[in-house]
Amino acid sequence: MNKLKNRLYPAYKILRKYPLWGKYLKWYFYSNWQPNKPFEVNLDGAELRITLTANDALAPSIFWRGKSEPIFFDFMSKYLKPGMTVFDIGANIGQYTLLASQCVGQNGRVHSFEPADREFSFLQRSIKNNELANIFLQKKAVSNFDGYAPLNIFPDGQGAYNTLGKPSHNVVAQIKADIKEVECVQIDTYVRQSQINNVDLIKIDVEGGEINVLEGAKDLLSREDAPLVMCEFGDETLAGFGNTGRELHECFERLGYQVMEPSEHGDFLTLVEKRGRYGANYIAIKPHALKRWGLTLAPN
Repeated sequence: MNKLKNRLYPAYKILRKYPLWGKYLKWYFYSNWQPNKPFEVNLDGAELRITLTANDALAPSIFWRGKSEPIFFDFMSKYLKPGMTVFDIGANIGQYTLLASQCVGQNGRVHSFEPADREFSFLQRSIKNNELANIFLQKKAVSNFDGYAPLNIFPDGQGAYNTLGKPSHNVVAQIKADIKEVECVQIDTYVRQSQINNVDLIKIDVEGGEINVLEGAKDLLSREDAPLVMCEFGDETLAGFGNTGRELHECFERLGYQVMEPSEHGDFLTLVEKRGRYGANYIAIKPHALKRWGLTLAPN
């Protein structure tokens, strides 16, 4: 054993001196030899490690930059405060769940919803590894009814596209999915049963089922202190439920929300006009809540 240590020590010294080499070697090892094996990497700007696999659609961005969807990630980092309550709907492997947990602190709460076994297990592992006690993990899908529904579950690496709707994203449209019955819950039901007094922020990314989520949260979203919503608008996935991005936009407007696009560093919000085609992440907020969040509209 000592002989082996002595032989490896020069390589260890080099990797300590040039850590980027070690990172390249780690990515090469997992992406080429063990693409399905879970491992941990650091989230950007957070004292947290997230569990993922190299073949996951989100893995390259998280591995090399410490985050996926950087504008949403940075927005959450900037505006979440200690003591807030966050819902992560469609948590997947938990990037936003972990980040929100750190931002809201021990007096805050994060309610995280993920129905797929594989992604749920990664999320559990990350929560355990980081010793996070302010996360309430729910192995459920969120929709506009309480009950059970078939979930399309895609192979390893494509879990970000799991959906309750008809698979319509071009990445997985031709891939055969496994189907499993999963429990579904409405947000209004969950809030009532859990006796939650207020929710500050909701992140929704449910591969096309966003309108269903809003329909099941009408009571919460109609309140004076309704939460800010970070939501995916994607015609490609919404089509799997027979909906469009424009219909999702109009659904928010009926609830009194304005749809906004955050600037790169989250300093300003720009009002999003209704359009024919959608394929981005937007912020939905009620006009009177801008001041409460310290948000500013972009100058004309």
